Amino acid sequence: MKQKKQLLLILILLFCSAIGYCDEIITFADSNVEAICVAKWETSGDGKLSKAEAAAVTALGTAFKKNNEITSFNELQYFTGLTKLDKWAFGNCHKLTSVTLPSTITEIDENAFTSSGLTAFNIPASVTAIGESAFAGCQSLTAFTVDASNNSFTVVDGILYNKEKTILINCPAGKSTTATLPETVQKIEANGF
Repeated sequence: MKQKKQLLLILILLFCSAIGYCDEIITFADSNVEAICVAKWETSGDGKLSKAEAAAVTALGTAFKKNNEITSFNELQYFTGLTKLDKWAFGNCHKLTSVTLPSTITEIDENAFTSSGLTAFNIPASVTAIGESAFAGCQSLTAFTVDASNNSFTVVDGILYNKEKTILINCPAGKSTTATLPETVQKIEANGF
């Protein structure tokens, strides 16, 4: 497995070198996130995380779970080797207010952001699946947005639904007392409110 990871990193570095992208170091807004990322995924020995090193990451696991020090992770957008956010990836990160997903994410697994401090969340065009309770207990969440090119989800008045509006995925805490659901809704996901 380690050889496959090294080969993948070499291929990414070669590709990045060809387009002049690999030496670019990520500037993190949150030093706590940077410390975790460097400790787990920095491979060059320079103590910094490059975009190429971030792109080589294929799973976050629970590296950030229950971390109450992190506040933002918009640099996650450079982790383009990710196609899925694991269960509990950012679960119980109570101070985490913002995350920007890479355009390669197709699945947000169950409980991925449970009880995090998110205030708003954008679903990229690439996301086709969201697990149950992915946003359960996000008391500060006021609204969702969905990329206009997303073919799986839609938002009405800040509330997240599947594209057909037959399944309510999540109603943010700020909308739960004033929500008016479309007549098309047939199912409310677990912890949808």
